[in-house]
Amino acid sequence: MATAAPHPFPGPSGPPPGKRMRGIGRVLFWIGLVLVLASVTVGVIVAVMGFTRVAESAGNRIPVDGSAQVSVQQNERRLFFVPAEAHHSTGSDGETDTSYTPLAESNCTVEGPQAEELQVSGTHQFTENGRPHIADGGFIARESGTYTVTCSPTPADAQVTVAPPIAVGQIVGGVGGVLIAVFGGLGFGLLTVLGLVLWLVGRSMLRKHGAL
Repeated sequence: MATAAPHPFPGPSGPPPGKRMRGIGRVLFWIGLVLVLASVTVGVIVAVMGFTRVAESAGNRIPVDGSAQVSVQQNERRLFFVPAEAHHSTGSDGETDTSYTPLAESNCTVEGPQAEELQVSGTHQFTENGRPHIADGGFIARESGTYTVTCSPTPADAQVTVAPPIAVGQIVGGVGGVLIAVFGGLGFGLLTVLGLVLWLVGRSMLRKHGAL
């Protein structure tokens, strides 16, 4: 009487060791790499835009010695900057706050195609040769053209400078772009490295068990 051949024992179920690790590592690597490139690209663009606007503002500064000719496009603004004194104080949160006190009055008048007076505060400021300047009035050009700015500052020897608005947001934008590029690149770079390590370790395990 013939006996039936014994059935072979079933092999281990599930994926071979290292396959899942390699898959997860591969996904993390590519996601991290894409996010690194994206954060660096966005950060560089934001930084360039912010610092370019600050540089353009610096390049358009015109000192007024009695009067000055200023070429302005339609709806552009120009502000009158006077020397100021900076005051630093520490708030309850431990952060340093800076305020500015004007050391002069601009007393400027504008003649041109169509100028409209602007009332501005000292939130617009720049520092030149280590000395801060803040806005003390300004105008908006309702028509493109050349405008004549005449100033009689008080005190008389104070320097008045005509320049585009220099908002804190422009500087913050430039610095923020740098931070996005640096910290985004580092953070997602770590994710990329982690994914690469898992990918290589999982691949090594597959080779060791003859599954690759």
